[in-house]
Amino acid sequence: MANFQSNEGNIHGQSTRYNLISLAEHVGSSETSGHYTAHTKRGDRWYKFDDEHFSEVREKEVLNREAYLLFYKRC
Repeated sequence: MANFQSNEGNIHGQSTRYNLISLAEHVGSSETSGHYTAHTKRGDRWYKFDDEHFSEVREKEVLNREAYLLFYKRC
């Protein structure tokens, strides 16, 4: 994300680092129909949430999703 942030006001002019911690995904033919799921990181493990079901997934699977919304945590 360094290409999209200003270094002004940061200690020693360094860019702030962020880690991806969650994402929301929309699966469907349009924004008015379809289904939403979420992938969330807890510790070093990723989980997929789909309505009342959840399961552990590999990070590689998460990073290949077509995310609708991304959530980052500043390091």
